[in-house]
Amino acid sequence: MEGLQHCRPAILLVAILGAVAAPQLRAQQPAPAADGVPAQIASALAAYRAPARSSSVDYGAAQALRTVYAQRDNAPLWSRAGQATAQAQALLHELQRADTYGLQPEDYAGNAIAQLSGPAGTGAAEVARWGRFDVQLSGAALRFMSDLHYGRVKPASVGFNLQEMHQPLDLAAALTGLANATDVGQAIAAVEPPFHHYVILKAALTKYLDLVQHPELKQLPAVNGSLKPGDTYAGAPALRRLLVALGDLPAGRAAPADETTFGPELSEGVHAADHRQHPAIPSVRVPHHRRPGGRHSADGRDRRENLSAHADAGVRVRHALCGVSTVLGHSSQHSAQ
Repeated sequence: MEGLQHCRPAILLVAILGAVAAPQLRAQQPAPAADGVPAQIASALAAYRAPARSSSVDYGAAQALRTVYAQRDNAPLWSRAGQATAQAQALLHELQRADTYGLQPEDYAGNAIAQLSGPAGTGAAEVARWGRFDVQLSGAALRFMSDLHYGRVKPASVGFNLQEMHQPLDLAAALTGLANATDVGQAIAAVEPPFHHYVILKAALTKYLDLVQHPELKQLPAVNGSLKPGDTYAGAPALRRLLVALGDLPAGRAAPADETTFGPELSEGVHAADHRQHPAIPSVRVPHHRRPGGRHSADGRDRRENLSAHADAGVRVRHALCGVSTVLGHSSQHSAQ
């Protein structure tokens, strides 16, 4: 008892000091709700405006954006502990390559959003950055999925008088599913049109986007006069490479070591390129012009220009795909009837 009596002044002194210091310690601690990412997401949502686009249609993306965050009390979808999730990184990659879907990457600002997930900073500015990152990525994902599923434009705006028969897409559920997907690519594919001709168009676009990366394929010497099988043509090797790239000559077939002749095989390849009615781009078919005697015309519609038209067809395919979801999407139900 005597020992406790000696300690009592010290205990009282500690209690007094603690009472004095407690308000200061509480003042130094950040308010979690006001400074946290959910609060910054709420601010970003209030300020968010989807980029203006010509001929664009809102199928509920703006409402879905607010619904998703309201359901989760503004908890982030795309970051954890100051790091972008694997799903966020995969989605950004798809947005940056939106042209492979027949869409315009700049519509989804993938590069700009990716910069928001860059090297970490400190303090309130860092938390605000992650709030903007989450909202902007969600907004871009909703526009992207809507454009894939419904089409970016109305059919009438691209000259098609069609009745729209889309199966409804729950964009809010699709966004949440995308953020939690184990395979983001498969989740995106699930909202694309299942119609067979969409698949054909997409494959054709991939092919022609690859051809665009090889402009040398179109560098063919001009034809003087006309050509018939057996004539000398300095551009024969380049012509063979172009025909193989277009799929009008089989790959892997050995060419003559010194090919300077417009031989029967090249002639058949040219005919195939002219007559080929590509299933994905029927408007690109190039008329076949022949002169009497089997010679190929060398006027303004010569063989070189015709083949170049095929190599440039990727631009037309891309424009076709921009509206293909609208024109063709989900029409498989009609095919089955």
